[in-house]
Amino acid sequence: MRLRDFAHKIRSKNAGPFWVSIEVFYENKVVFEALTVNLKTEVVNVSPQSIKRFEIEDLDVIKFSFPRSVAQGSRFDRGMHGVQFAHVLAGLEIPMQ
Repeated sequence: MRLRDFAHKIRSKNAGPFWVSIEVFYENKVVFEALTVNLKTEVVNVSPQSIKRFEIEDLDVIKFSFPRSVAQGSRFDRGMHGVQFAHVLAGLEIPMQ
C-alpha cells in the first residue's frame, strides 16, 4: 500500500527560507505506531546527515524537516512551499511488517 492509504493528511510547508517540513498525520494511534516502525527516514531522498525526524505522539504525526537546496523565493526555487515533496512521499509504497 502507499503512504496516502495510511495517512489522514500529508502536507509540506516552508519552515523558514532555508528548510522544508513534511508532516504525515494519522487517524489513530494504531496506524501511527505501525508507521513509526515501517516508515523509514531514508524514504525521504535527502542526505541522512541533514534530515530531522520528529514523532509527535500526542498528534499522531511524523514530521520530516530538511534544508532546501536553494533559498525560498530565489530565482532557482522550484516550489515556495515544497508541495512536490509531500506529493512524492504520499505515493511511496510502504512495506508493512
